[in-house]
Amino acid sequence: MDTHESFQMMEAFISDIPQENIRQRFKDAISYKKPFQNFKQLLHNYPELRLQWFAFRDQQYMDWVQRQIDDYRASDTAADN
Repeated sequence: MDTHESFQMMEAFISDIPQENIRQRFKDAISYKKPFQNFKQLLHNYPELRLQWFAFRDQQYMDWVQRQIDDYRASDTAADN
């Protein structure tokens, strides 16, 4: 997964945070220099969100890997035809 996709994953997670003030803090954090570091640091202030992030991230990674496998199989099948 490239940096752009990782950033989009953070944005997707942030958009699902129900509390507007907390969501805005995270939006602000990723809008500054070193967004990944800022995001990680801010998560330490919200232990429940941190656990939710790890579950969300893990699922996103698994989905990404599955898409890679599917794309590889599709391209391999197309090459055989």
